[in-house]
Amino acid sequence: MDNYETWLALIQGSEGLGIENVDAGSAAFKMGLQKGDIITYYNNSRMEDFFKVSNSDELLEAFFMTRLSETVTLRYISNGVTLTTSSETLD
Repeated sequence: MDNYETWLALIQGSEGLGIENVDAGSAAFKMGLQKGDIITYYNNSRMEDFFKVSNSDELLEAFFMTRLSETVTLRYISNGVTLTTSSETLD
């Protein structure tokens, strides 16, 4: 899985983690995330439900707990609309 710090710049906000930058070709880019989006919830295929992402440490911890070839789903806000995107993790 990509190191999120190299492809995604985040800032903490009241609703979740705001995206400051997404590198072209990165996993986040391929998931459709873009500057200005706000990541609000995270889930992987072993979790029963989404958990609220409050800060970048929580998101990083969730990534580290995710296994290779596992599906990751993010719930996020883009232009005021709540969306969901999923991707399989890679090594």
